[in-house]
Amino acid sequence: MTSPKIAVIYYSMYGHIRGMAHAAVEGAKAKGATVTLLQFAETLPQEVIAKMHGGPKDESVPIVKPNDLT
Repeated sequence: MTSPKIAVIYYSMYGHIRGMAHAAVEGAKAKGATVTLLQFAETLPQEVIAKMHGGPKDESVPIVKPNDLT
């Protein structure tokens, strides 16, 4: 049996969801899945993010593209 192939795709402004996404990746890998971690692109202007006290994006996680979903 081949291992499942999973993409965990998240958006996180403050880092909480990013932490949950990383935990989901580790859990799936522990069960033998092949996992890709991706994030959605930011759509808000930087000045809005600053007013909301949003944190920086994790530059080590690639932005999801349509081809990643096939």
